[in-house]
Amino acid sequence: MPATTLTVTVDARAAQARLAATRSIIGAQLSINRTAAFAGANVVRRHLLRRNSRSERSSYWTQAAEATMPESTATSAAVVIRHPGIGWHRFGGTINAKPGKAMAIPLRSDVTNGEWPSERFGPRPNASFVWRRNGKAFLAVRDGKALRLLYLLVKSVSKAADPSVLPTTKEIARSVSTAIRTLVRNSSRPQVI
Repeated sequence: MPATTLTVTVDARAAQARLAATRSIIGAQLSINRTAAFAGANVVRRHLLRRNSRSERSSYWTQAAEATMPESTATSAAVVIRHPGIGWHRFGGTINAKPGKAMAIPLRSDVTNGEWPSERFGPRPNASFVWRRNGKAFLAVRDGKALRLLYLLVKSVSKAADPSVLPTTKEIARSVSTAIRTLVRNSSRPQVI
């Protein structure tokens, strides 16, 4: 028995037009979100770099600026800061040392050269020792006959929330609005081929 073939003809012009419009809307939303994310990230980076200029001996805020990335999809725009501690600085909280351990807080960055104890004393751990005074513990070294205190040793560190760590919502919104208006203005110009 021969196969039966049915032929169906569909007028898909309306569906194609609607799909093209939808794709255009999705593409436009993706462009807007991408522009918003980049503009927001730029504001955050500049803000963090300005904070670092107040403390030139540290590169903490520069590292945070370098860890700031825009992320966008067709439905969202975000600025992500992949730097440990920024959330703690912004929202506050307490950080506890592991049981039986202590956290080392540098006392002066020019003395420690920005190195943590494990980096500084790794190959020669006996170069440093714990020195206690008035209920506080310090990581110290001998410098000739002088005692040099390098790090304060603590079990926990608490910090209050600091909204000035990041730019205000108004600053970010103003930059994002300007960037989106520029995108729309440039998109509506006739294209020269």
